[in-house]
Amino acid sequence: MAEQCMLGFVCTSLLYMVAVIIMDFRETKCSFHTQLKTPRFLIRLLSSSLFAVCAFPTYYEYLYYVQERQCNQFATTPLTALSEYCAIIGVAGFHVSELFDIDSIHYSVSEVA
Repeated sequence: MAEQCMLGFVCTSLLYMVAVIIMDFRETKCSFHTQLKTPRFLIRLLSSSLFAVCAFPTYYEYLYYVQERQCNQFATTPLTALSEYCAIIGVAGFHVSELFDIDSIHYSVSEVA
């Protein structure tokens, strides 16, 4: 079950990232080069690319670790750990970039009599 949940997380995360990037691009009528100059689009594109490159190798190493190796502190290689950290940074960076979307939200408080 853990394997299926991990694969589901990777696939749905990638689909969500692609959908958000496509909606961002279609929402504005700017060209692709103009979009690349905005920090929000650039962060999202780089973070999703980083996650897409590192997610599946991390997933397959996780499967190998769970199925073949015994749990010990020397079970993973430094390259595997780096790939895992890059995948985590990719997901975190993408979701932190969503803070750019809420810059025009204002709260108003009114008294009820």
